[in-house]
Amino acid sequence: MASVARAMTDIEPGIYFDIPEHAYNHEEPWTSMLRRGDLVAFSDSPKLCAWKRDHPSQTPAMTLGTAIHAAVLEPTVYDNDYAVAPKCVRNRREGGVTLEEWKAAKRGTEKAWEKHEEGWAKFQADNPGVGGKETWERFEAETPGKKRLSQEDGATVAGVAREVRAHPIASLLMDPSVGYTEVTIAWKDRFGTLCKARFDKLIRSANQWTIVDLKSAADAGHYGVRRAWNSGQLWLQASFYRQGLSRLGTLGLLPPTMGSGAADFSFVFFQKTPPYLVRIVRTSPGARRMAGSECDRLQGLYSECLKTGVWSDRSDFIDEIGIPSYMLDEAYEAEKTTPDYDKEDPF
Repeated sequence: MASVARAMTDIEPGIYFDIPEHAYNHEEPWTSMLRRGDLVAFSDSPKLCAWKRDHPSQTPAMTLGTAIHAAVLEPTVYDNDYAVAPKCVRNRREGGVTLEEWKAAKRGTEKAWEKHEEGWAKFQADNPGVGGKETWERFEAETPGKKRLSQEDGATVAGVAREVRAHPIASLLMDPSVGYTEVTIAWKDRFGTLCKARFDKLIRSANQWTIVDLKSAADAGHYGVRRAWNSGQLWLQASFYRQGLSRLGTLGLLPPTMGSGAADFSFVFFQKTPPYLVRIVRTSPGARRMAGSECDRLQGLYSECLKTGVWSDRSDFIDEIGIPSYMLDEAYEAEKTTPDYDKEDPF
């Protein structure tokens, strides 16, 4: 895995408030450092982790997620960097052209002009408010250098941002005027691996710091966030991020105002489809301890793979799969208060 094996000594452990998102995700030496996503992939398969590191990709969902983060966390940046496209069909010329203009542009005969104008009138009647090629060209000229979103994606961004700001807790956690936004940390774990993390928000609450992560979910309902929690192994992320901040505090690499680096962690889940549900989640104390042990175990194994260069797949056995523990817990609680209808009715 060549990309991981490269020297990772150009970044000093510490906390950084000015690292651009593109540099963190796409530029060396940041891309060679251990991140949360690597641990998740590694827990699934070391071989898969190695492949993903050597074949980074940017999906439309990731692009939309970046726009949502900007709109929620840095609304001014979103307004400056993004533009929502108008409703238009880019390969269709608009009507409203005079016969003289039509002929001057050498676009055809008078009969062709009449047919074009009739077709455009019918198109507008069937698609009110939708422009054509000229509308798109004007939009391009008015938004040079901006990242362009479709009408659908623009509506999603606006819907999520609106619901986050309307939520009584999420609005406080995501308030751009409170705490620090897009904070990057770099540290060496106890195995000597250089690690990185990027906090969406870092805020002071009560007597400790809270790391906040804005996270999308296909379904942000009660069970939906639990599925996202399990499939993304988000408890690993919470443990990994808290480990990094704590380690910097132990080594005295944090500003004096940040103390020991002890921090809580909260996820702000949002649903990318109406009604754009928002839900706040944090790790239970018991799960936090277990996650810390598992995170440390995976980092040790990852370190061994770095040293040996061997990223083997652990699929030479048969997996046994059961019901998720949270469903078993809820089923147990329900069973205690639910009559057993399978028993014979004594009456």
